[in-house]
Amino acid sequence: MAMDDNGDNHQPAGRPDGGQYAPKAGRNTDDDLEPDTGAALGIAGHWLDGQRVAAREAADATVGDDAWYTNKGRELGCEYADAIVDAAIHADDIPAGTTLTDMAFDDEALAEYLEDLDSDSSPDDIRAAATHAAEGAATPAERAERELKVMERLAVARMRGTYDDDSMHRAMGFAAAIIDARDMLRR
Repeated sequence: MAMDDNGDNHQPAGRPDGGQYAPKAGRNTDDDLEPDTGAALGIAGHWLDGQRVAAREAADATVGDDAWYTNKGRELGCEYADAIVDAAIHADDIPAGTTLTDMAFDDEALAEYLEDLDSDSSPDDIRAAATHAAEGAATPAERAERELKVMERLAVARMRGTYDDDSMHRAMGFAAAIIDARDMLRR
């Protein structure tokens, strides 16, 4: 791209449009538009449903323990993330001071996920961390992404803190599913 004395860019010579003014960077793009977070949440929820079914089928078809526990953890991670995303879809109905985690899980359900991860954390610990993570989130999708990060950190800490291969593989699959869900929400 050639620049003239006035700082304007021109198309290079030798092209059919050579010498003409080049478009300004960012012109005619949609960068200034707000993303449709409702659509992003819907796409992520649909994708997570498919991922959960695939992980369940993979666990059912697997013979080796390592792969079975990894796929089982992945199934649980997709299930957890799907519940958070579903709560985010209905985020307009959240009472003040309530998190997506509060909406998605009662204490018993949250305790089951923690038990599946062999975690020493309590539902109250997760709720407190989710409350802190959700502060300042601008959209329901951002809120879901931040609250999922709480459980991702827990799963990663579990992977690092265990010498039991089964527990490590389950936590690894769980964390991978949460990371994938967070990536979907950031698109």
